[in-house]
Amino acid sequence: MAEDWAIKQKAVDAYNFVKAEDFFRNLDQVASGGEQASIVSEYLFDGAASLSERRLVLIFDNDRALSLQFVRPRVWRMQCNLHSPVQDYTKERKTKHTVQPSFAELIRALDSHDKVEWNVELIPINGFLVLQSSVKTCDSWVKTTQLWVQRQPFQITAFQSSTTISTWTGVVRPSRAVDENTKLQEVPGWRPLVVWQMSERGIRYQGKSTVLSIQKPSTARYLGFGEQGGSSLLKDKTYMDYFNYDNMEYKSVYGNGPVDTREPLYHSEPFWIEINRHPGYQSKTATFVANYSQICVDLSMTSKSEVRVATRFDPAEFYIFAEQNISDIISQYTAIVGRPWLKPRYALGYGQGCYGYDTREKIERSVAAHEENKFPLDTMHIDVDMQKDYRTFTVNQDKNKFPNPESMFSELRKKGVKCCTNITPFINGEKDNDYKTLQELMGKKYYVSDERLLKGTVVGFQDQRYQCYENGKLLVLDPNVDRPKFKDEYVFENSFNRKVPYHGGINYGKDLGRSGYYPDLNRKEVRDWWGKQYEDLIKFGLEFTWQDMTSPAISKEYGDMKSFPCRLLLTSQNDPHIKQPAIEIWSLYAYNLHKATFKGWNKSPLRKGKRNFIIGRGSFSGMSRFAGLWTGDNSGTWDFLNISISQALALGLCGMVIAGGDVGGFMGGKPGEKYTDPELLIQIIITEPFKYEKYYKDHKAEIGVDNESIFTAVLPITRYFTRLRYSLMQMLYDAMFENLFTGLPIVNSLAITEASDETLFSENERFLSNEFIVRKDLLVAPVTTEDESSKGWRTVYLPGPDSWFKFNLSCHDPVTEKPQDKDFVGYALASKVPGGRQLKVDCRIATEYQHLSNITPMYIREGAIIPKLKPRRYVPDRTGRNIDEPDQLTFHIYPGKSNADDGVSRDSAPVSCFSTTSGSDSKSNTALVADKEAEGCYRQVRITHETYISENGAEMRRIRIKTEYDGYHDDNVKRDLGEYYYVVLWHEESKAVVGEITWTGTQHCKILQQDKSIKAVVLEVAIEADDKEAGITIEQKIGEDGPGPGN
Repeated sequence: MAEDWAIKQKAVDAYNFVKAEDFFRNLDQVASGGEQASIVSEYLFDGAASLSERRLVLIFDNDRALSLQFVRPRVWRMQCNLHSPVQDYTKERKTKHTVQPSFAELIRALDSHDKVEWNVELIPINGFLVLQSSVKTCDSWVKTTQLWVQRQPFQITAFQSSTTISTWTGVVRPSRAVDENTKLQEVPGWRPLVVWQMSERGIRYQGKSTVLSIQKPSTARYLGFGEQGGSSLLKDKTYMDYFNYDNMEYKSVYGNGPVDTREPLYHSEPFWIEINRHPGYQSKTATFVANYSQICVDLSMTSKSEVRVATRFDPAEFYIFAEQNISDIISQYTAIVGRPWLKPRYALGYGQGCYGYDTREKIERSVAAHEENKFPLDTMHIDVDMQKDYRTFTVNQDKNKFPNPESMFSELRKKGVKCCTNITPFINGEKDNDYKTLQELMGKKYYVSDERLLKGTVVGFQDQRYQCYENGKLLVLDPNVDRPKFKDEYVFENSFNRKVPYHGGINYGKDLGRSGYYPDLNRKEVRDWWGKQYEDLIKFGLEFTWQDMTSPAISKEYGDMKSFPCRLLLTSQNDPHIKQPAIEIWSLYAYNLHKATFKGWNKSPLRKGKRNFIIGRGSFSGMSRFAGLWTGDNSGTWDFLNISISQALALGLCGMVIAGGDVGGFMGGKPGEKYTDPELLIQIIITEPFKYEKYYKDHKAEIGVDNESIFTAVLPITRYFTRLRYSLMQMLYDAMFENLFTGLPIVNSLAITEASDETLFSENERFLSNEFIVRKDLLVAPVTTEDESSKGWRTVYLPGPDSWFKFNLSCHDPVTEKPQDKDFVGYALASKVPGGRQLKVDCRIATEYQHLSNITPMYIREGAIIPKLKPRRYVPDRTGRNIDEPDQLTFHIYPGKSNADDGVSRDSAPVSCFSTTSGSDSKSNTALVADKEAEGCYRQVRITHETYISENGAEMRRIRIKTEYDGYHDDNVKRDLGEYYYVVLWHEESKAVVGEITWTGTQHCKILQQDKSIKAVVLEVAIEADDKEAGITIEQKIGEDGPGPGN
């Protein structure tokens, strides 16, 4: 009976994780639907205050309040805290959700970079309060955004003028009585629209929860949402839970696996974009929920005309973005939450990791096997196997484990391999006087203390219970008796609420794991200490780090939802002298973990002048400032492959520049399988692909001879695509570099790059989830379903209005490469395919070399400029070690519409990362620049391609190559790239091969190859122009055979 009573008390405890559908169901079952903000009885606004202080405070008839404030002319935020007095809303408060510590500093820094003059005013009119932003253009003020606050019943409606993207004109004008002070500018092609609207009485309160209800037009679609699963990039009619959870195989809470969008996952990025509210108009909005507790979303499940979002615990803070396109929304969002420092180029290379590399010999054997099989390899990820008895920050240097780690890392570095190891926010608690991290943690009292909020719940240790979910079932555990599989003889009573170190533990699978303690990373001094713990590993030669178990993940017997007990008191997000229940700031710990690691590596004297890289498992919005993200413990199944595309694209929409899943799966495919299905593997590449052929030979009898070809195909196919990736490294790096300025991802959703193709939000919307654009011109359509792979074909959609060419570039297999292959530039262009149509393409698995690129269908946009390098086995280090021959950089220029490309040479980050104008770097650091050591040491080259008709009626192509910004010495350029660029001019089938070619701006432009069979001409062009200001211009007359003599 006592046990049943304790379980019931746990079930009704308000400080528990609650499924989103249960939360909203409970809300709706309350007679009043929760306490509502109904009438604005008073308001406060100081029109003379600075922009950062110019907020409209709405006071409701129930004495609740809400603050409404513009962040940018097209971005506003709403704040409400149930337990804050009205006067608190008029004060500036620090924030951890933005790149700056205070709102005032954020606005000043953004204004400085945007170089914009804007204003906010309040206009009371006819029962409304109109909060209006305006931007100064030349000598006049242009009204930008209006927030109409209806006082009774309370409602907020946002208006903006928007331009058309088609001839569609069926938009209803706003039904508001306006005067000249509030009338939005209406010019040809622009029309005032309702861009965002709260439901009437759209703010509700229940307990400590705040619920925002937003009206959803029938045509509106939603995308983004961070790493939340589901098979579709567009989300509709679903619940979502944002609650960092160690959710292996994405099936813990609901039991359905990765296709269920409701599952709470490792990372919380509560940011989403609304599109197609007004079909035919360039009007996009987005919502960011800045709250570290659990966030519940009801996306049109209860009502098809409404979206509801709830913060389970105060304070509630919502940022609303309203722009003309998705790119601008992403840029604004990332400018507010922060963008990353420039990552090292090798972060874009191929990395190898495997749980079980528990000796130096295994690591070195794997690296040697990659080298022997001519498989590129840049990084090795070594798991906790390297540690001494699971002691974080240690290396087991026993002779049969990892003796002399300095020499191991040094020898691997000479082979081009950079290493990291798994670091978890856990300190093994077993007594060890030599374990300095433990001794310092305890001596300085840097640990999380066992203090509980017991008000409103059971107080005795014997009645405490923890809960979590596994395989869709709720588990309730008794910490007095339940123990993990690894040995731990602690007595719960001796630590519960006694202000001693909180006792937890971590499980690494089966009976592997240890008990121990957790650093209080919400305290700045502890974060500083944590960052210094990496020094020994850095001395050994570690080049980057892998942040794991970030929730922190704790064995289920020690806390709630496989992490801290929900009522455990942690240091507050705003005041180090105040503590809050863990559930109120659930994702803050993981955020501060990445922040501490990031700062530790960047402050290390041993890392001075080097770019650092962290790959982490989960945190909160803004994590991208510190680390890349991998999406947790998946498995090698078709469902996970299918969602991995939409996951990466969704994270890119949220500004996460480096993101992806465990390639091939952390867990195997079917139960009991050691390896992922080879057919699936070919689509994704896996751990040590060269093992598949040997595995087949060793198990030939059970696998069967009919499957020999698929097992032997794994190595050549995965090697081909990995080498192809290395050949496109410059394009990937350029995109990563551009992210510093724009916030845009490397891999783009078609929703970003093909905004004018409205069929992507109707009959062709499924292609948003299984196609993407690399940078801006390379379309990739991977095979993501078992049905497509077994049939050997898939349907590809080529978006309009542009035309496309079938991918024709390649890189020869290093095993079978012939001497003549060094002059190979690509296959002949197939006929140009008009955009806006679906194609059935051959993607069967076959190892004929010319067919390999078909296995993952790819297309190149007309007029594209694709930089290509000679593939290497690893990214060379140009800083003094491993100096290798220069890269051969070739620009492939495709026929069609005019285009421009900004190629960026390697090395240091730009000084002014958030500048909206590229190529105009200055040496003065500004408030938004985080990397104080950035020196702008790079070269930016702009390449333009245009087709035109000359005065005498001839069809012409003109290519210009010009250095826009040069902070990179000529000697460095020569070292990295040599003395020449190589330019390949591709021609359509219907055109004559080559016409007369002339050039200016250089003494060296030589025709190396004129290949009529593939209709291409290859030029060798001096990198350094005679006149850097003018650059180099190459012109070609199309339609006449034979090159001219030049000039």
